[in-house]
Amino acid sequence: MFESFKRKKIFLILFLFLNFSLFSQIKILSPAEGVWSNPQMLVIENFTDGEIFYSVDGSDPELFGFAYETPVLLEISGKICLKISHVFKDGHKEYQEINYEVQNNRAKNASYFDFIQSFFDSGVINYSAGSILEIPDELKYSLENSVQSDVDNFIQGTNLSLNPSCVQTRYIPCTIYDEYSNNFYRFIIRTLPQSAGVNTKRDVPFSIEDWETICFEDDSLIFKIDTEYWYMPLESRKIDRSKSHIIYWQPVDYKEDNPVEFYVLPPKPEFVKKNNKDGSISFSVSGDSSYMLGLLSAGENQTEDLSSKKTNVELFNEISIDAFSGEKIEGRAQIGIYSNSIYQGNFSSEFFIDKRPPAVPKISSSAKSFYSRNPAKIEISCPKDCELFISFSNPFPVPGSEEIYTPKSPLFEKIQMGEFKKISKNSFSVIWNPRNSETVYYKVQAYTKRGDNVSKTVEYGLIIDQTSYYFDSSALTENAEGTQENPFTEFEQIYEVLKDVRSATIHVSGNMEIAKEYLLYTNFVFIGENNATITFKDSGSLKLKSSNFSFSNFHFQNIINSSSKENSVLQLENAVLSIKDCTMGFNYLNNANVIDSYNSIIIISSLTASVNSKAYCSFLSSVKSRIDINNSSISASSNTCVVISANEGNISCIKNSFLITGKTGRIAELFSVKGNLKNNSYKVCIESSDNAQCVYKNENCSVMEEGNNIVVF
Repeated sequence: MFESFKRKKIFLILFLFLNFSLFSQIKILSPAEGVWSNPQMLVIENFTDGEIFYSVDGSDPELFGFAYETPVLLEISGKICLKISHVFKDGHKEYQEINYEVQNNRAKNASYFDFIQSFFDSGVINYSAGSILEIPDELKYSLENSVQSDVDNFIQGTNLSLNPSCVQTRYIPCTIYDEYSNNFYRFIIRTLPQSAGVNTKRDVPFSIEDWETICFEDDSLIFKIDTEYWYMPLESRKIDRSKSHIIYWQPVDYKEDNPVEFYVLPPKPEFVKKNNKDGSISFSVSGDSSYMLGLLSAGENQTEDLSSKKTNVELFNEISIDAFSGEKIEGRAQIGIYSNSIYQGNFSSEFFIDKRPPAVPKISSSAKSFYSRNPAKIEISCPKDCELFISFSNPFPVPGSEEIYTPKSPLFEKIQMGEFKKISKNSFSVIWNPRNSETVYYKVQAYTKRGDNVSKTVEYGLIIDQTSYYFDSSALTENAEGTQENPFTEFEQIYEVLKDVRSATIHVSGNMEIAKEYLLYTNFVFIGENNATITFKDSGSLKLKSSNFSFSNFHFQNIINSSSKENSVLQLENAVLSIKDCTMGFNYLNNANVIDSYNSIIIISSLTASVNSKAYCSFLSSVKSRIDINNSSISASSNTCVVISANEGNISCIKNSFLITGKTGRIAELFSVKGNLKNNSYKVCIESSDNAQCVYKNENCSVMEEGNNIVVF
């Protein structure tokens, strides 16, 4: 029973060992899955045992593929199925498959064209330590095996560099992303020392191991150390390396005239590891000036035999390990120490360099869009291993309620931000409130810090506006609330929501229908966008009482049937009406009057209007009102027609074109009115045409006429 258990245990351990070996895959640096805009390099790490074969058409790599020896450019495009077989010396195999696509794009019209060409045809950029590798700031990059969906963690293009004394040769995959064209490029950065080191090749008849052990390797020689007697050593010996020694040798057939050679063995130096301000780690030795360093290995896997690397190694006075901004590297560096090119021993040192920017803060808001109607709660958070820094702007009054702003509007880029302050926790929240009747803009900026690494700064801005609303007849009626995302779709919604509001601005897209009479006390500014139209249906009209109304960029029209009540579509009582850059086209069955005003103010500019009916039509009828019309073209057509009929009040008409067409009519009928008519064009096309019919003034009028032109058809 016990023996059976032991056998099972041994089998389990053996299975686990073999299983680990079988699935201990090689590391493929390139290519990676995704859609790439340039040909890809095949680069494989951890290739130390056996042979590697690959194919690019999905076929068996060993039967129909190629042998992999060094990094190679795969000069193919389209959809690619890369299969790799790793055949170990003991016969077992590993298989890996990578599916990716290449859609070649040389970015010929892009500002970063030259940068793309630097790697497009080779798949690699050779970089020398201490130099600058410039990644254009129009691009974002990642130096990890990032998936294309992880673009939020890509870094804005910048200048990359390594410490000048960095001597590692590494293959680093670099992914480039253009967020405007949505193109991804991927290439390899091959790092090289700034200059070649000193060659370690020098022949002496002994070797040094573990600093203190001298191995004598030539039995045709005799040796002595310092002032000792000559002898033929039969085995290695240890010496005190705290002081200097001289090793002598000559041929074994001792003669007084034999040439005697020697080598000065200096004291063991002190190994120095230094963390530099740029984030790199430098290694050097202090002591005898004959000492130099050679990098034997620097990586995660340190189980390899270093004995073969002790000769023919390039030597440097200082060796640095470094990473590019955006990288994290770690492992153990094995550094050989040489004196006069003779290997003395090595030092081992772990290294960890993290130059990855920490994750950017997450900013969430209770507001559903850039414009908020209500107070908004802003929450900012970051990972637990980061420090959070936040800066706020003061509430900024937004000018011009008639303009629609976006988060990227230039106005908001100039807003002064407060000083960044470190938050004691990993999260922070604040509530942004409306400020009386003002439209205000708030902005927050935040970044995170982990060690010496700082994330990019992110920002969030919000307009809190309790006066601006939106209408779009083509939007979904569900959840209509007057915001940009969920605009009003019917005028009835505007009326119900805003009838008790003192003032509001309405941005209108599409056709806004007025199907009944509305009595309005609210001050409204209506702004038309995208060929906005206001259609008065049936008995539809707007009665403005003790309020201000403004319309700009609209086309007004009506739809009348035989049952419609032909009332004025705009009725004013103690109100102000402004119409600018609009057109009007009204057709009535019998009698027409577009605007009816009592004790109000009407300001019209750049209007083109036409009103038609069978019996009688008037564009504007007023009592005790002020009328200002300029740079407009207004026509009235009916059996009896009048453009303006005014009783008391004031009138100013400058640089307009008025047309009447019918049996009888006048451009204006003025009773007890004051004002002026200047530089207008009167066009009269009626059956009874004498000049007195253009403008009628009773005896109580005080109206100055100057520069008006009359054309009778």
